[in-house]
Amino acid sequence: MRAWCATKDTDKNMHIIKDQLDRVNKEVKLFRDIVRVLLTHLQTYDLDLSRKNFDFNKNLTFVDKMMVVRTLEFSKDLSEAYDKFDLKKVYELTRDFAALDVADFYLDFTKYRRRRLVESHIQAVAKTTDDNQTDSDSSLFVMHQFLNTLMLSCAPILVFTAQEAFDHMPLNLFTGKLKPPTVFQMPNWHLQTLTDLVDA
Repeated sequence: MRAWCATKDTDKNMHIIKDQLDRVNKEVKLFRDIVRVLLTHLQTYDLDLSRKNFDFNKNLTFVDKMMVVRTLEFSKDLSEAYDKFDLKKVYELTRDFAALDVADFYLDFTKYRRRRLVESHIQAVAKTTDDNQTDSDSSLFVMHQFLNTLMLSCAPILVFTAQEAFDHMPLNLFTGKLKPPTVFQMPNWHLQTLTDLVDA
């Protein structure tokens, strides 16, 4: 219901239509599924951000760099929408970023890349071991940026979804493994972190 309210223009009379509620319900379910996939990847593989620093130019592949830049663009657009209290725009930006950029493009691309690495690994184990680990770390780093961004973007609207995802985030994704009690107590909006990463 909170998501449906965010899609409406509050300057006009709002009419409750079942088809609209069903559509928003499907979009929220898809969003939760995307967050669940990101969490599964980050819980399965060992990405310890408390001990590993990522250099934007050295540690990330071309596609991963592109997605970090895209995430930064989305975060800036989102901040502007929140500054204007335009929740409808916030909802639309978050929905499109999660469905199109994260799910339809990046997660599918990651499946293809891992399949390719496995095939290469079979052909030359010694040669591809380091490349496999590098690409895996690169993907996980980007997925971590996605997860942070999606949680913070939806938190004021999908409060319980954001907190549930935050509760399942492993401690190694927090600097010094210090995890605050709620998603709303995260150190700060990570837009500046993304900007510093890209500008470095």
